[in-house]
Amino acid sequence: MSEPINPDPYQHSQTRPPSRALSLRSRMMLGFGVLVVVIVTAVVGILLFGMPFTSHRGIYEQERAQVVTNLGFVADLKKERLLMWLRERKSDIRVLAASADVRTAVEKVNAFLRSGHPGGEVGGASWAQGEDGPGSQTLAEHLQVVREAYRQYEKITVVTSEGGLIVASTEKGEVGKPSTHNALMREASNDKSGLSVGIDAGRSTGTPHLVISHVVESTRSVEHPDGTVVGWVNACIDLDSFLKPLLYTGGKLGETADIVLVDQYRRILISPRFPLPDGSKAQLSNYIIKGEPARLSANGSDGVIVTRDYRDENVLAAYRHIDVTPNERWRLVVKVDMSEVFAPVRQTVFDASMIGLAGLIAALGLAFFVSGRISLPIEKLSQFARRVESGDLETRAPTTGSREVASLAGALNHMIRSVQEWRVKLEEKVAERTAELRTEISERKLTEQALRESEERFRSAFTHSRIGMALLAVDGRFMAGNNALCRLLGYSEQELSTMDFKDISDPRDAEESSKRFKALVSGKTDGYYFEQRCVHKNGTTIWGNLTVSVVRYSDQLPIYAVLQLNDITDRKRAEEQLRQSEKRFRRLVETANEGVWAK
Repeated sequence: MSEPINPDPYQHSQTRPPSRALSLRSRMMLGFGVLVVVIVTAVVGILLFGMPFTSHRGIYEQERAQVVTNLGFVADLKKERLLMWLRERKSDIRVLAASADVRTAVEKVNAFLRSGHPGGEVGGASWAQGEDGPGSQTLAEHLQVVREAYRQYEKITVVTSEGGLIVASTEKGEVGKPSTHNALMREASNDKSGLSVGIDAGRSTGTPHLVISHVVESTRSVEHPDGTVVGWVNACIDLDSFLKPLLYTGGKLGETADIVLVDQYRRILISPRFPLPDGSKAQLSNYIIKGEPARLSANGSDGVIVTRDYRDENVLAAYRHIDVTPNERWRLVVKVDMSEVFAPVRQTVFDASMIGLAGLIAALGLAFFVSGRISLPIEKLSQFARRVESGDLETRAPTTGSREVASLAGALNHMIRSVQEWRVKLEEKVAERTAELRTEISERKLTEQALRESEERFRSAFTHSRIGMALLAVDGRFMAGNNALCRLLGYSEQELSTMDFKDISDPRDAEESSKRFKALVSGKTDGYYFEQRCVHKNGTTIWGNLTVSVVRYSDQLPIYAVLQLNDITDRKRAEEQLRQSEKRFRRLVETANEGVWAK
C-alpha cells in the first residue's frame, strides 16, 4: 500500500531562513548612503591628494610645493641680504684701513716704537698726546666717529705691526695692550685681498662676535711700490644684536618660523627663537646644531627637506651655505613647523568635509523619499510572495499602484494559477514515480548486498590464498599484496606499497615482463601467463608462474591489474638437476669403450 503524498509539495520541510532585520527602504537608504560616502570621500581624497597615475596634483602637493618654493625664496632672500650686509661691512673696514689718517697714525706709532721710546709706558701720556707721540687720541676719536656713523660695530681697534699692540680703540683702556685677534691678522696678511673674517667665540662675554680684520699698508714708494703691512684695522660686531633683526625683518615667516645661523663647526651664531626641549636657552657659540639641514649645507649644498629641529619638532627646512671668505663658511637654515605649513590643508579638509556632510544629508533625504516610492509596492509583492511560499496558492497580488507594478502583479497572479494546475499534474506524476522508486530501491538494495558479498569473498580469497596475489596500478605500482606474496618475496605489505613491479623482477626478465604488462594495460591482451624470475628481498632468485589480468571500467579503461605469483623454484631446481644428470650420463655413454644398453 502506497504512502500518502504530501498535499503541499511546495511547503518547505526545513525551517525557513529568518527574515532580514532591515526593511527594503532601510537597505536602500543604507546602500545609497554608503555610495554617497564613498563618492564624497573619493572626491575629497582626489581634491586633497590628487588622482593616482595622472599628472593631477591635489591641494596637499600644491600647498607643499608652494610652501617649499616660498621657503626657498625666503632663504635665498635672507642669504642675499646677509651677503650684502657682509660686503658692506667689508667695504667699511677696507675704506677705513686705506684712509690716510689711519695709515699715517700707524706709521707714526711704528716709528715712535722703533725710535727707542720706552714701550713699557703703555697707555701713558707718551702714547696719547706727547709731543713725540703718534697722536693715538686723535685716531681714537676718528674711529669713534666711524662707529657712531654706521652703528654696526661694537668695537674698532687699530693694531700696529710692531709687537701687535693696540694703538687706537673705541673702548677706553685698550691702547697699548696686545691684540687678541692675531690669527685673523696673520690670515689677512697672507690673503691677496688683505682681509680676513672670523668668529670670536666670546667666551668672556658669552656672545659670539664677528671680527673683520684688514691690513694697513704703508705709503707706496719707489722702494715699496706695493706697500708693506704696517698694521691692521679690526672691527667687532655683536652677531646676535645686529644679524638677528636683519634676518627676521622682511618676508612673512609665520608664527613657528625660525632662522638658525651656524658657523662651519655648526655652532650657533644668533640665539634661536625657541627654547631647547628641556626649556633652557641654547648658549651662543657653545651649542652645536646636529640637525640634518646644517650637516647637508656643510657639504656646500642647498635644498629643502622635512626633518626634526633642535626642539625635536617636525619642520620643513630650507638650508643654504654662505661663503664668507675662503676660510670661513656659514650655514643658514630657515624652517617652519609642519603643523603650520599644512594648516590651510586642514582647513580645506574641514570645509570639504562640511560640504560633503551637507550633501550627504540632502542625499539621504532624497533617498528616503525615493525609496518610499519604490519600496512600498515591492514590500506588498514581497508579502504576497511569502504567503505563496507558505503554501497559500489561493492568494493574489494586489494590482494597484503604478502601471509597471500592476502589470507585474497580473503576471504573478497568472503564474500562480498555472502553478495550481501544474501542482495537480505533478502530484499524479509524483505518485507514479514514487512507486517506481520503491521498486528501484528494492532492486538496488539486492544488488548492493550481492556486491558486498562478492567483495567479501574476493577479499577473503585474496587474503587467505596460498598463492601470492597483488593488485597493481596501471603504472605498475603495488596497491596491495597478500600474506603469501609477502612471504614469497620477503617484503612487508607496507614495503610493497612503496615499490614498483619492476623492482621485484629479475633484470633478465624485466624487459619482457614490462612489455607484456604494457600490452595488457593498453588493451592488446586480456591477460598473460609467464614464467618469470623474481628477486627476493635478500637478493636470491625465485622462479614463479606469473599470471596477470586487468579489471576495466565499462568504457574499457583499466582500473587495476590482478597479479598471481606461484612459487616454482623447487620445480625449476629439480629440472635443472635432472638436466645436469642427463648431461653427465650422456657424456659417460659417449666416452665409454664398451657398449651400454639401457632398458
